[in-house]
Amino acid sequence: MKNTVSMLDLTSLKRLEDFPIPILISGSDGEVLWYSECFCDTFGESYTVNLNSVFKLHPDILKNRTISVDFADRNFYVCSDCSVIHEKEMYVLYFFDKTEFINLQKEHNE
Repeated sequence: MKNTVSMLDLTSLKRLEDFPIPILISGSDGEVLWYSECFCDTFGESYTVNLNSVFKLHPDILKNRTISVDFADRNFYVCSDCSVIHEKEMYVLYFFDKTEFINLQKEHNE
């Protein structure tokens, strides 16, 4: 994770850390390079520290610009953005919690 942090300038890293939704950065091989504190709070520290590949969240998470991911009893809409920094391809994944919306939708359809 240190190498990734050193590739990002401090302003970019601060902006990602202050973002109010969970964010994760991975390499093109799925390796988790960095995650925000909000990501850790949302997914739980024990899960997050053992998460070494984003493919554990969903096998196609880097193939699609947007994808739905279920975790425990929550549903997330994940948007990915690919960037190349110092010739290394990295993905920034933004996790939008859509659990409440889905629950309301189910409730309405019953």
